[in-house]
Amino acid sequence: MTSGDFNGDTLLDLAVANFGSNNVGVFLGNGDGTFQNQVTFAAGTSPNFVITDNFINNSVADLFTVNTLSQSINVLLGNGNGTFQSPVTNNMSEIPLSLTSADFNSDGREDVAVTSANSTVSIFLSNGSGTFQNSGTYSTGNIPIYIIADFFNDDLILDLAITSSGSNYVGVLLGNNNGTFQNQATYPTDTLPVAVVSDDFNNDTILDLAVANNGNNT
Repeated sequence: MTSGDFNGDTLLDLAVANFGSNNVGVFLGNGDGTFQNQVTFAAGTSPNFVITDNFINNSVADLFTVNTLSQSINVLLGNGNGTFQSPVTNNMSEIPLSLTSADFNSDGREDVAVTSANSTVSIFLSNGSGTFQNSGTYSTGNIPIYIIADFFNDDLILDLAITSSGSNYVGVLLGNNNGTFQNQATYPTDTLPVAVVSDDFNNDTILDLAVANNGNNT
């Protein structure tokens, strides 16, 4: 699930990946904590993860899905009124698991990093038109189920943090500011890490990581 202003009314809306229905459900916000009924948009086969960002620099929110069974990632460009265009499909040779978006090469366009079941993360740089090109693939641990982007070494260059559930660690890949990344450094977690967030948890102005572990409920 993800949130954003999908119809330009400054109110937050919701988008949900409906795995069994092959679509994304959009719930427009009323501004009081309630939402309108779901409106669905085709999103390819079995979408299991969705994010929102502006992928063509037009100040309109778009959607990006990971589709496990069809081994694809899909872009649904927004129309600015709460509706979305038909998905633009990018096929993958492996099963995608999760994704995050950020400008990884400092060209003013939002790019995408996608983790896959073959223990890799692939970087897709935006062409500015809703299409992307693969700029590189990097090793992760087993089952890289969740990924975030943030500034982890205080150089103002975006990095990646990935929870690898099958390896019981978080891997951090430092960015080079040109769409490429260094090999991961790994940090042990408890059993089956499934999610990670970043923030300054001890007020030292340095970003930290918090990890949720499914194996022992921590």
